[in-house]
Amino acid sequence: MIDVGDVLVIGGLRVDSSAAGAGSEINVSVSAITGAGEPPITFFGGNSAKVADVEDPFTFKYTGGRAILTCTPNAELIGVDLEPDEGFLIELKISEKDRQAFTTDGDETLLANYGDDAQVSMVFVVNFVDVPNGVTVKLFKISDNEGGDDPFLDIALVGGMEFYEQTADGIEDLEFSFEVSGTSASVGLEDFVLLFQVYTKDELDSVGLGETIDVEVTYEAGDLSDGEVPEFVNTGEVFDGFSVNDCTTRLEYTWVVSNVAGYDTGIAIANTTEDDAAFGAANNNGAQAQDGNCVLTGYPSAGGAPISSTSPEIAVGETWAFNVSTLAGFDGFAGYVLGVCNFLNAHSFAFITDWFGAATAPMLAQGYEANVIPAGHRSGPEGESLGK
Repeated sequence: MIDVGDVLVIGGLRVDSSAAGAGSEINVSVSAITGAGEPPITFFGGNSAKVADVEDPFTFKYTGGRAILTCTPNAELIGVDLEPDEGFLIELKISEKDRQAFTTDGDETLLANYGDDAQVSMVFVVNFVDVPNGVTVKLFKISDNEGGDDPFLDIALVGGMEFYEQTADGIEDLEFSFEVSGTSASVGLEDFVLLFQVYTKDELDSVGLGETIDVEVTYEAGDLSDGEVPEFVNTGEVFDGFSVNDCTTRLEYTWVVSNVAGYDTGIAIANTTEDDAAFGAANNNGAQAQDGNCVLTGYPSAGGAPISSTSPEIAVGETWAFNVSTLAGFDGFAGYVLGVCNFLNAHSFAFITDWFGAATAPMLAQGYEANVIPAGHRSGPEGESLGK
């Protein structure tokens, strides 16, 4: 019953802000039916309501972005429980931004009570997108609040043990799901950390190279019981996860001449994968020792078919130095040369002189470092990216 002069207040209007769009306006109208012979009821007030911004209740911190390699060390990681500071591990930390993001009735008593036996149970999904064939992602460890031995978060994998380790069969997504519930009676901001190990033992021709694998993190409300509990808009995050590269160094020599008008080019290629003396044998940032060969392919400046020559084996810590004129098929060559070495950390220097076949000292000399072209994929519209 509403009498003349009464005030009618309508509150608690709720809308799916994710669908409606934060900051947008929705139409609001109020009407009433009066009895026969009664005057109509007029309502005064606004005819729209603004959808509130809803903040993400969680923060995500991802540490990764490295390249995994198709070298021997990755095979050695298989089936081994690594310490957190060994091997290729990536970390995802999920933290409360709102103290009620992880909460149960009776928990965090300084905050609002959401009803008898109410419990927030969140399911987080960590999805590694388009993982190349043969690459394995393994859940290494789950810890909470800096890895304490007495966890206050109940964290369980959804789907059972088969989700602890997955290997891509073709180009596919690898998905890990976690349900988080049963939090402590704490007013602090709670968090937990997921550690994943990533590796491959497959050969180069079966592993997609160069592209960055995205890591998508999403979440949704789980079993909310019968109480009135907070629900959160799922915004999630997307991170650059990791890339897959082969154990190959690609070298570019911009100008090479071999017995042309008295000019010749000397080249030295160093296999620097023996670096324990410099960095220490136990240093994880050191190179993995690899012997290997280099294939040099020359592209004549006047056109014509490319020519190739394969080096002798270059052992770790050794340097192959030679004159290009001594390579089979390269006599009289002028143009650019691409070198492909089947080991990492190859570095090279080229030196051009005009002393070929002469007893006198050279009249002209020029040297340069070979460009190191990162492995992965051919240059796109944005151009090449060269590194030393």
